[in-house]
Amino acid sequence: MRYLAALATLALPFAPALAAEGEGAAVEPKPAALIADGVPAVPADLPAATRPYMENRGAGFVGWHPTDKSMLIATRFGNTSQIHRVAAPMGARK
Repeated sequence: MRYLAALATLALPFAPALAAEGEGAAVEPKPAALIADGVPAVPADLPAATRPYMENRGAGFVGWHPTDKSMLIATRFGNTSQIHRVAAPMGARK
């Protein structure tokens, strides 16, 4: 009897996940060009929830401007790489 009670106690936290799995929750379809063996299905709400974290921009130090003391940085907007000049700390890109 104690063994059965211990087993029920361990299985209880997984009950909601097992119940949701049986309902056929909405999942995001895998791309046709991707072979994903053993990869669990992605819930449909996960891509929408993580989209703000995927849309970021970065800039990398390239060097110093040869005539003045401004910094040159490289950025990428869409599919276009660009070089910008920053004349002061916390200054705008030009």
